[in-house]
Amino acid sequence: MTLGTYYIGYEGIRKSALTWQGLRWGLAQGYISRADILRYASDRLKEDSSDLEYELYQCKPEHTYRVDGILAELARHEDSPELTDPRHALWLYLLLKHVYEHRKNFDDPLGEVEILHADFGYPKDVTPFVRYMPPTDYDPSTYTRQENIDKLYALWKAYLREAKTRFEV
Repeated sequence: MTLGTYYIGYEGIRKSALTWQGLRWGLAQGYISRADILRYASDRLKEDSSDLEYELYQCKPEHTYRVDGILAELARHEDSPELTDPRHALWLYLLLKHVYEHRKNFDDPLGEVEILHADFGYPKDVTPFVRYMPPTDYDPSTYTRQENIDKLYALWKAYLREAKTRFEV
């Protein structure tokens, strides 16, 4: 698996329901930084948070060894194996959302969709807005090239709207 390089930062994850395992994976991929994780942890700190969560809250991003160690310990105590799979739909959603929201900054946003589609194992829910996949609900030959592109963007937007209900808090 050759994952594309995207930095989505704290803004890209702040409304999501990531686990400690998911945060570790995103950090390892370069999608987020330690500072992003500390901000995320700070936002979710509650009165009943664990001592480790409070310890993470007190860390500074430059204390790499400490942040990584606490994060690893928090992840070890977590029971969410489905979220450790790098092909997990939550990360795919976050990355597709990032590309969509910043599509003007990409030379070929639909090409980025194709890359993510492949990197995450060709998930069926993304297939409808992958440019090279044949549509199932209409005949593209009856539309102009631009109308077909607009249709892909509309399908992408619909995916993001639906996925938001599953992955954001």
